[in-house]
Amino acid sequence: YKLIVLALIAGLGACSTDEIEVYEAGRYLYFLNASDSINESFFFYPDAETINVDLLVRYAGRLIDEDMPYQLAVNEKLTTAQRGVDYEVDLEQVMPAMQNVDTIQVILKKTETLETAKLCLVLEIENNEEFLSGPLDSLQSPKIIFTSQAVRPIWWDEEIVESFLGEYSEAKYALFIEVTGVADMTDMSIVEKRIYSLRLKNYLIEQRNAGNPVMDDNVEMSVPVL
Repeated sequence: YKLIVLALIAGLGACSTDEIEVYEAGRYLYFLNASDSINESFFFYPDAETINVDLLVRYAGRLIDEDMPYQLAVNEKLTTAQRGVDYEVDLEQVMPAMQNVDTIQVILKKTETLETAKLCLVLEIENNEEFLSGPLDSLQSPKIIFTSQAVRPIWWDEEIVESFLGEYSEAKYALFIEVTGVADMTDMSIVEKRIYSLRLKNYLIEQRNAGNPVMDDNVEMSVPVL
């Protein structure tokens, strides 16, 4: 009988300890897609003075039943942009009750600096009384790189290089947009890619025949599409 009582007491003690550990488990925040880079260029938005970029913060822990504040900081070692000049972001954020993801809005500003440079912004999560920062590899936000220069888009891949537009250059991309009115061929079929690539090729041929070959640095611009 004594052994049974002792076993029950031990069992109750174990359950109580587990419950306390779960209840007191930390509340953690971390950035989603932290290893990614976000590239933005005002080149694609000629009439825009600002670009909004959303960053996602994940919460891990028991769902909270009230809004709780958390704190961001700028990673000064990796950031070259100036807050209040090149971008705006509220470093004091709130994780909404009963949610496990929050959205942080960063506002990028169009400045003269971006005409000749690329700026970088990296945020990070600070510990506070309510939350702890999560895994080290997710502590920092995705790197936000922004400019007003033409930047090579993701869709300009090896297939585009080999079969359609050839090697990327800022001059070629700018002319492609000017001639076709298209800035993105991500979801296009092969037929559509060929049509727009041919428009640029025909334009280049027309300019050459008119005695005004289009130069890309010191080389005449060309595209390989057949």
